[in-house]
Amino acid sequence: MNGFDKLLITGVLLKKQIAVSFEDGTVKVAYGELTDGTITITRTLILKDEEFDDFLVREKADKFIVTCHFSSFYQEIFAFPPTQEKYLKTLVETEIRKTNRELKNFSSFYMPFRERLHEGRMVQEVFAFAVDTNEIMPIIDRFTKYGKRISKLFPDCVSIAKLISVKRDMAGETILSVLDSGKEKTICVVKEGNISFMRVVQSRQAGFDEYDMNNINMTVNYARQTLRENPSRIILITPYKREGTPLEGFSLPTAFIEFPAPVVSFEENKEECILPIAALSVHTSITRENLLPPAYQGFLLQRTILTICIAFFLICSLAGLGYVVMKSFEAYGVTKYFGPLRQEIERRQAIYTEYVERKRQLEKYMPYIKYVNDEYATPDVQKALILLQSISHENIMIKEVELKNDRQQLIVELKGLIFARTYSQLQSNFENLLSYAKKVEGMEIVSQKLDLKTKDFVLNLRWKI
Repeated sequence: MNGFDKLLITGVLLKKQIAVSFEDGTVKVAYGELTDGTITITRTLILKDEEFDDFLVREKADKFIVTCHFSSFYQEIFAFPPTQEKYLKTLVETEIRKTNRELKNFSSFYMPFRERLHEGRMVQEVFAFAVDTNEIMPIIDRFTKYGKRISKLFPDCVSIAKLISVKRDMAGETILSVLDSGKEKTICVVKEGNISFMRVVQSRQAGFDEYDMNNINMTVNYARQTLRENPSRIILITPYKREGTPLEGFSLPTAFIEFPAPVVSFEENKEECILPIAALSVHTSITRENLLPPAYQGFLLQRTILTICIAFFLICSLAGLGYVVMKSFEAYGVTKYFGPLRQEIERRQAIYTEYVERKRQLEKYMPYIKYVNDEYATPDVQKALILLQSISHENIMIKEVELKNDRQQLIVELKGLIFARTYSQLQSNFENLLSYAKKVEGMEIVSQKLDLKTKDFVLNLRWKI
């Protein structure tokens, strides 16, 4: 998947973007929009460095893609044993500290570009690039002091390498790209968007003269003989006028870079703003090449989380306010509903007060009323006799029933005979008699007696009224 394919996948989320390129005392800005897979450059600006602060004050957007030509940097090619991707970043940073002890705090990236046999063993060759944090922070501070933030920061050579890989007619080729920065020329060996070699050479002027051609041709020879790379063509990238630039004299077929088909620009100075336009075209494919320090990225993450939390809090507050308003209307309706009920309660309160007063007066006479009721309470004998019928069963004969009235309860004495041939049958029938008595509602066994010889029994029961 090349850089532009990644851009298409994420294009729905990235409608409008602004890219800024810092180039030799000037700042170039490109505005872009993504619609239906096409990147449209809507506007370009070329500012003097001292005008850029006023631009940030006027610009309403708060997020920018930044590409820069760093005046000093560190670049090297390391060879590691075949290593998993997740360990390469740590290995690269460790090697940078070993080989350049002057770099204390830095931001770096790496580009693995090939595996080859070296001294009888396979090694993974990696291009490493590092910039001192002290050179990065002034760029970040320039945006931060106006409340702006940088989403990605990468060197101009990276955006050019990625842009070359987007062009389908160069897919799979090894390209020698030459970026004209005026008095410097940045020469890179590029394949599939990765840089395998880079050098910066001094130049006498903008454009390409015989001195520059010699440096470029020497780099081609070095790539072939030392790096074992075989560039197929030379691509020139210049923000200056192309007219009059000779393309003869180079050792390889040479052409100026062209924008890929999905990049549309009607701006007259699009050639001069090639670096910010390239940054807009390929920034979605920039992942590990982002040079923003981890501390700043952590700050951006915290800011994003805080913004989300604030938005969530505002949404909850609005929802809560709406709920309060809704409940206020409901409360108003309930108030109107309870108005008549309140009047009814007040009317009944007087009745209840009178009831409580009369009850209090009646309670003074309750002990006398209870005494009279207890004295004249009469047990329901008829009901008790009806209940006793359930006790009489086969093999049990009731001879005598004696009832004694004890005010709130009735004492019943049963005398009878149990028919049985054996003692065990006698005991079983007697237990059945007790079981029947227990089942009578309100009946309680007070005492029991069984004569084993005569088979007579006496059963005293208490029936509560």
